[in-house]
Amino acid sequence: MVIVYHTILLFDHGLIQRVLLKTLWQVDASDIWAKAWLSTFNGAAAVELFFLLSGCVLVRSLDTAKGTWLSVSAAFAIKRALRIYPGLIPCVAVTAAVTPSALTWGNIAGNMALWNFDVVGPSWTLQVEMLAIPLLLIVSMVHRSWGVRGVVVALIVALVARKNQEMFVAPLLGQYGYLFILGALVPSRVGSLTASLARPVGWIPVVVAFVFLRQCLGGMDLPTAALGFVLLALLYHDDKAAKAPVLISRVPQFLGKMSFGIYLWNVPFLHMPYLLPQGAVVSRCRNGGAHLCRGHRSREYFARHAQLSVPRSAWHCARNASDKPLGFWLASSLSAGSGKLMCLKIAGRRAARSNFRKVSG
Repeated sequence: MVIVYHTILLFDHGLIQRVLLKTLWQVDASDIWAKAWLSTFNGAAAVELFFLLSGCVLVRSLDTAKGTWLSVSAAFAIKRALRIYPGLIPCVAVTAAVTPSALTWGNIAGNMALWNFDVVGPSWTLQVEMLAIPLLLIVSMVHRSWGVRGVVVALIVALVARKNQEMFVAPLLGQYGYLFILGALVPSRVGSLTASLARPVGWIPVVVAFVFLRQCLGGMDLPTAALGFVLLALLYHDDKAAKAPVLISRVPQFLGKMSFGIYLWNVPFLHMPYLLPQGAVVSRCRNGGAHLCRGHRSREYFARHAQLSVPRSAWHCARNASDKPLGFWLASSLSAGSGKLMCLKIAGRRAARSNFRKVSG
């Protein structure tokens, strides 16, 4: 989901203003297919579910841990760091290697330490995960001492902090901290009651509403977060939903195991086409044909002419024009009805990295 989301936005940065921030009813007719793709492969929904899952799994793990609170806290923080940094550091290094030389050592080291996300834009979610460590420890302590009521109080405080982000010091944690606490309620009696009420509806309608509701109505962050909570509660407490074939087959199981690596490494993968020795520029392809445009390979030319915000653009980075990758067909569908197929040729790494950083950040 996130990979397709990143790919579409990378190759048409203008979609952020034209499509991404608008509801389905606000976009122009020419952008309706782009809205459909971005709604289906909804990166915002994926991030919300990611934080809800973290709150559910990590607080439950803390609740079952044995030992003093200090030893449990230290072990938890170390394990979280060992879970995140060994995958992040080489990913940042490789991404920096396949992007232009505009990056400084400070940018690279800062991203490796998660002080910033200048190299791997989507790593901002990992920064939130690290910032959430103290919050999760406090929630676990509150849960042990005061039970579900203590967690509900913590959730109310986090919802207030959502509009007053200085309460949590780090703005990103203030913006997303409530999702971790909401996720911590999934294994509780609140989650069990929610699952029993939602069981007649089933998990599939909940998924559809969770993914598409915000695309139809504005200001739906809290309702969609609640739907994400309902979905996790169903999967946690309802054996029938948890054992649905589409969830327990080999493909989703494999993707689940590889999800962290896929999430990180899709970034350098998307940059690698810019290493092709033959540069190319944006050109029109008549009658649906495709060809590589050679020449004008200087960085100055690319910085001046490689405009990635091409409406309804498609991309093609294979040497042989007949070898169209999946991304070509995804992006080509966005150009339906435009009269002419716009082929985005791989043009210059500097402009690409700049646009991708804005998209991912």
